[in-house]
Amino acid sequence: MSRSLAERWYELVLLTYPKGYRAEYGADIMGALMEAGRLPSIRETVVLIREGVAERARLAAMDRVPWWADGVHLGVTVIAVANLTYALMDRAGPAWIAVSTVLMLTLMRGWARVSLPLAVVVAVSTGRVMMFGGDVTAWDSDLLGPSYGNWVSLIPYGLLAAGAALLAVRRPRGLRRRSWFWPAIPAAAVFVALDVPYGELWSFVRAGLEAGLLLMAVWATAVARSPRWITAAAMYVLPIQVTAVVYTRTGTQELAYHIVLAALLLSVIAALWLGGRGRWDARAGRQA
Repeated sequence: MSRSLAERWYELVLLTYPKGYRAEYGADIMGALMEAGRLPSIRETVVLIREGVAERARLAAMDRVPWWADGVHLGVTVIAVANLTYALMDRAGPAWIAVSTVLMLTLMRGWARVSLPLAVVVAVSTGRVMMFGGDVTAWDSDLLGPSYGNWVSLIPYGLLAAGAALLAVRRPRGLRRRSWFWPAIPAAAVFVALDVPYGELWSFVRAGLEAGLLLMAVWATAVARSPRWITAAAMYVLPIQVTAVVYTRTGTQELAYHIVLAALLLSVIAALWLGGRGRWDARAGRQA
């Protein structure tokens, strides 16, 4: 690997660090790496990525936005991403996909007051059968999207609307802008499930992605000692677990999936107390 190629590699790896950190220390880090005159190793790359992610976690924990608001914001963003993903996989109507897309994007940008009416529309539309009776099944599903016939399936959408309302009322400004990584999930899901929307490949990819994100939440919580990632993880995982309890499935693979999700959620919680040094700011109090 040439020196110029090595430099480009390090520049790519350093993108894992926050922008402000790169502006202040990036040149020094790059100089030290290039001065060593070594080809980038796997171990060195892993260490750089690990420290970059850790620095992002510590920066998030020091944000002026309260931990609960940031956690709820991340949680509703994840639910909105999942909603758009399933809308695309179900080949929903253009209007429903458009509403779901705009909802996800407005939440990503931290526009709580703009996202609130969209979150309410999504929640009411998916729960219209339970709220207004079976006659609404004749309504235009291309415009309104899917509708669920039990309250358990509506828990994520209720959390979506409640979370958006809480953010709009209590913290309309100052929310962090989320990474453009999130829209890549529904985009990738379309290709993964192109032929068989809910086949074994999709189940494997979904489980792997969920496990990876929860492991990142464990790591971030351990590093920054902030409960914000617990809030987001619980908002996503608990509705899935409630569904599993109410609608018991006996399959070994399904059981293993739910056990792993529960274990990872508990790991995120445990990381708050068992993690490394750090502080979390609860605005109402601090823990060293």
